[in-house]
Amino acid sequence: MDKKIVMQDIANELNISKNSVSRALSGKSGISDATRQDIINKAQEMGYNYKGENGNKVRHFAIIASLFTFSKKDFFGEIYSDIEKRLKKSNINLYVHSIDNESLKNLDIPKTISEGSVEGIIILSHLTDDYIKKILSYKIPTVIIDYHSPVIPADCVIAKNKEGAYKAVQYLIDNNHTKIGFIGDIGFSPSYEERWDGYLSALRKNNIKANKEFTITKVIEEKEDVFKKLSKLKEHPTSWFCVNSGLGFLLSLYYNSIGMRVPRDVSIICFDNTDFTRLAMPPLTSVYTDLSFFADKSLELLNHRIYHPDEPFLNIALPTEIIERNSVAKLKL
Repeated sequence: MDKKIVMQDIANELNISKNSVSRALSGKSGISDATRQDIINKAQEMGYNYKGENGNKVRHFAIIASLFTFSKKDFFGEIYSDIEKRLKKSNINLYVHSIDNESLKNLDIPKTISEGSVEGIIILSHLTDDYIKKILSYKIPTVIIDYHSPVIPADCVIAKNKEGAYKAVQYLIDNNHTKIGFIGDIGFSPSYEERWDGYLSALRKNNIKANKEFTITKVIEEKEDVFKKLSKLKEHPTSWFCVNSGLGFLLSLYYNSIGMRVPRDVSIICFDNTDFTRLAMPPLTSVYTDLSFFADKSLELLNHRIYHPDEPFLNIALPTEIIERNSVAKLKL
């Protein structure tokens, strides 16, 4: 009869402690991703059937995002946190992979993915299309959050970007604004381009011509670049639609710095209801998407893909709503 493999056998093979093996196979923290992966690989190689704390076999998912995406803690950080909590309750271990620019350029894929050690992958926002395609080449069920592209064959969960932007601009028009600016780098993300389309669509619907002077479609989300572009304007609009709350916050900083007051002199509405909207003076009216809904639908879609691998890919667009604060004034006719 073959000897039953126990944790100590795996520890002996790798010359590590039994406690390290236990932590790795139960999905606990306290060891590096590389060590955890070595332990999992050795356990599989030796035929060890490991289970989690509740007696069920531990499942493994991976979440992967760029350093830039993970830095956006008040948006993507909330989605990631919700996903992590939900997976922990389901006894699913989550590997977190933060991808730097060099790895993106060289298409360096984490071993947990390249060696097939996970059964599901969540891509948080945009990496590069080539990098995403490389991930998809491993044929592991994958869901992308807040990014989609016609050249990427994968399930995705996004906000209703065009509709949300349309609502925002219509809100400004309902408050008698016709000189409405736009700011956002539409080349950065398909989501931003869709918000640009929503902005234009609302103007067309109301027979308002877009003013090129007020439309800033290429900008770096940094104080220096935003201030520089705004300082070049010969005339300012009465209101702005911003593709995200970071730009809305920077706009409010700029106008306060030159003695113009929001909303007395200029109104601002932005997409995404992050902490920036509450830190601005005054707090910003924004387009809101339920971030916990992002987590729920992403995991629901990923599990569906795991058990239905041959079904057509789905694109789920989540609804938006306007959160009214104090940054939009109603103009007198």
